[in-house]
Amino acid sequence: MRKTKKGASVRYEYAFSVKCSLVLCAIFALVVIYRTMKDVQDIQAAKVETEQVRLAVAKKKAENKDLHEQIERLQSEDYILELARSKYHYSFDDEIIFQLPTEQTGSN
Repeated sequence: MRKTKKGASVRYEYAFSVKCSLVLCAIFALVVIYRTMKDVQDIQAAKVETEQVRLAVAKKKAENKDLHEQIERLQSEDYILELARSKYHYSFDDEIIFQLPTEQTGSN
């Protein structure tokens, strides 16, 4: 009778240790899965941010190119004169400027 109780006790302890091991493995697996999913989300967010930065850099490069072209144009006296005449209504002393009425669209 003692062997049966002792054998049952050993089987119970073995079954308990197997269950504990399975629970620990499941917890470990869940932690690994959670960390992996978090890392995937972080990578996706980094890709989006990288693309946004790449677009911003391209935009700034285009803007920089335009500014360099404008600097080159501003080296020319003819361009400066054209700019002053068109934008700031500069005129020479012997010139007469006529302002023409602009066309209005719509019904009167």
